[in-house]
Amino acid sequence: MQRPRDDRRARIAEFAGERRALLAAMPDVFRHYDAVHLHWQVQGHDSLFRSLCEGAGLPGTVFPSAGTVKLINFPQLMERMRPRWEELLGRRDAARLSFRQSGDEYGFRFGDAELVTDRDTATRLFRYGGRHGDAGSGGRGALTDALKTLLPLPCLWYGLNYV
Repeated sequence: MQRPRDDRRARIAEFAGERRALLAAMPDVFRHYDAVHLHWQVQGHDSLFRSLCEGAGLPGTVFPSAGTVKLINFPQLMERMRPRWEELLGRRDAARLSFRQSGDEYGFRFGDAELVTDRDTATRLFRYGGRHGDAGSGGRGALTDALKTLLPLPCLWYGLNYV
């Protein structure tokens, strides 16, 4: 028995792997779930997958990720992300980065340049990379360039449990 058309929607909550293989698997997903509509979320930083989808005639809709993010121990997070900073900036430039927190004051330092902001602005930088007028979006210099390279961070999808 075939499901009514309105019930033939499928949603992919998480995926990983080679992007071309994922896109090639989509017809099989449609068939497996007898779906007429398939929804999956592609992170903003995943420019390869977004461009592959667009090239296949699957344009996306941009919308902010749901959920709440709060930076609690900012310096610890930033130090644990150091391997990622080294990957993006190179070891020498990543070594020029330092971070501090004093109450709701969050500091990004790159060499002699420092950006000091509040917790909420720092959180927006992490999630959206300063695209909404936050610090770093219109500035110039090595610190701004570094922040534009590092941020936004890929965010986990809200609603799934992570350990």
